[in-house]
Amino acid sequence: MRRLLAAVAVLGFVFVMAAQAAPVLPPQPTQAEMRTKRQWVDCHLLECRFAPADASPTAPLVATSTPGLTVLANNDPVIRNGKGERPLRLNDTSYKRGLYCHAVSKVVVRLPGPGKTFSAVVGLDHNDDTARGRGSVVFSVTVAGKVAFRSDVMRVDTPARPVTVDLNGADTFVLEVGDAGDGIRWDQSDWADAKATLADGTEVWLGDLPLTDQRAEAPAILPARTSDLPLVFVYGRRSSDDLLPRWSRKAETRRLDEARTQHTLTWTDPDTGLEVRCVAVEYADFPVLEWTATFTNTGRQDTPILENVQGLDVQIACPPQGPCVLHHWKGDTCAPDLYQPLETLLGPGTQRRFAPAGGRGTNGAFPYYNLVTPGGGMMIAVGWPGQWATMFARDAGGALRISAGQEKTHLALGPGERIRAPLIAIVFLEGDDTVRAQNVWRRWMWAHNVPRTADARLPEPILFGNTSGEFNEMINANEENQKLFIDR
Repeated sequence: MRRLLAAVAVLGFVFVMAAQAAPVLPPQPTQAEMRTKRQWVDCHLLECRFAPADASPTAPLVATSTPGLTVLANNDPVIRNGKGERPLRLNDTSYKRGLYCHAVSKVVVRLPGPGKTFSAVVGLDHNDDTARGRGSVVFSVTVAGKVAFRSDVMRVDTPARPVTVDLNGADTFVLEVGDAGDGIRWDQSDWADAKATLADGTEVWLGDLPLTDQRAEAPAILPARTSDLPLVFVYGRRSSDDLLPRWSRKAETRRLDEARTQHTLTWTDPDTGLEVRCVAVEYADFPVLEWTATFTNTGRQDTPILENVQGLDVQIACPPQGPCVLHHWKGDTCAPDLYQPLETLLGPGTQRRFAPAGGRGTNGAFPYYNLVTPGGGMMIAVGWPGQWATMFARDAGGALRISAGQEKTHLALGPGERIRAPLIAIVFLEGDDTVRAQNVWRRWMWAHNVPRTADARLPEPILFGNTSGEFNEMINANEENQKLFIDR
């Protein structure tokens, strides 16, 4: 993984510290740390789910285990069993049960037991607004990460459509209403007579389930998550959690050497040709996983807008009864406190955001963290020397969401163009010993990232110097006076 040296230019001082103090070796990684790393590979990459699930080494991405409805997206509130004081209405038929939604809408349904079937009647709600005839929506049902039902574009004059979906024992599924690509005006939609039949024959009417609105709980720059994939982006105004299950997917695993295994996941949009590739490297001798995502336009036209690219976006458990402490560093402040170590308690409801100033990767902030939680910690590095941003947001229930990426991404890719997200490196740790954590990180850097000479020897320690103040902010710098400065 020697490419990390170039990618994580902001971590140069870590390499120097390692080179200067190499003879002292810290303890070996523990078996528990190696198991956690392996679980992450399986859960977040190889067997990634695109729907909430309980059987996960980290917290569910929708933080609830009780039966009910969780609203992740909707224009205005979701209304149960009517539209205000009147019933739902599809064509000439009225319904007293169901869900009234407005695209773009996403509702996660969690049942009190294994489900057998879901049924409903769907269409645009008939009222004075939709009578103008301009609304257009697409309904879909996702079960276990796969789209089990997807309607054609439905308008106010489209006959209502009965829906029956086999749940195959799943206790969680997702209802979505899309805007059909033409905006959300008049997209008032009904899941009429929506009910689930459980494996034991019990009928559960969705309109009678408790409802939790989580639309405002995620940080404003991030879409709500329903996937375990450790990265997320928005493409054509839709979250990758919605898009990737519908795109073609390829997976390849190959061994690079005795210590490294590379996992490559590739998704391709059949409509626009956008190729998303995540290349992850898993280490056999350290509890370390790293990955980088790239985006390539393989089509013949400009892509829709690609935005909010987060190379890291995961949620982990952080129980309310235990401490959750973030150790971090100031960055370069051009003052005596530069790179000062800091400690922040991430209590319930806490949100901390970090970003440098002016596009300079360590200007006031440093993309390097040591997170300590009751269930074990991790060290995180964001390999991006430009205008990155990270977020640590803990909800009231104890789930901690961690995200990192370019601070501002909003672009279209021309044919053949490619961009990449930050490289993310994580060391999984057991216990709360921050000194040992740093030593495990340092030893991994020493073994796999410090460059060697042509004859495999380690380089001499490097002296860094800032000559901008000596030569008028580099305006008058040249080869001769730079060598003069170094010699002195």
